[in-house]
Amino acid sequence: KTVKNHLTNIYQKLGVSDRTQALLFAIKHNLVKT
Repeated sequence: KTVKNHLTNIYQKLGVSDRTQALLFAIKHNLVKT
């Protein structure tokens, strides 16, 4: 599997469609330090 496929799977699990939404999700859930 490519990295892109891996990321797409993660996005689907998180219920997001792109990197921006994934990042917002992570920030909202305190998974990323800002």
